[in-house]
Amino acid sequence: MLSPDYLDGRFFKITMLTDHRFESFTQLIGALTPGQMEELRYFISQHVDGQVLEPQEIPEQPERFVLAANLLTYSALVIEFLVALAFLWPLGRGLSKLRDVLLIIFCVTTYAVATVQGFGWLLIAMGVAQSDPDKWKTRISYVVVYALIIFYSEVPWIDLLLELRN
Repeated sequence: MLSPDYLDGRFFKITMLTDHRFESFTQLIGALTPGQMEELRYFISQHVDGQVLEPQEIPEQPERFVLAANLLTYSALVIEFLVALAFLWPLGRGLSKLRDVLLIIFCVTTYAVATVQGFGWLLIAMGVAQSDPDKWKTRISYVVVYALIIFYSEVPWIDLLLELRN
């Protein structure tokens, strides 16, 4: 995550253009038209290893698309760092007290866009397993997030928002 091609937003730009699960999200958040997406996809697919044989001008990238890629980059970096730190912190002290909240926030935000149910469910199961048995609200929150991950993958809610916008 600390590599230059991640920190400059390139990873999420490429992901938003090439991963079909991100297409509607990219159009909605990045303000890209289908034509702009195709133009950018063509540009990045010219050479698989990233080496373009002839210098070519990069197609225009809407400001919102660049902003969205940067926001995804740095928000992912921050939340993943905080979750890791909370789970590494000595139990019952400092940041460890926020481990459930941070993991739930991570799952709610990440799996809204990256609908990889299995990973989300695994994190939820591990979250419940490590949570304090006396904190029933926390355990219920994990179950609600489990259901929310199912909702994210079964209901095309981003497509619906995109249609409303158009």
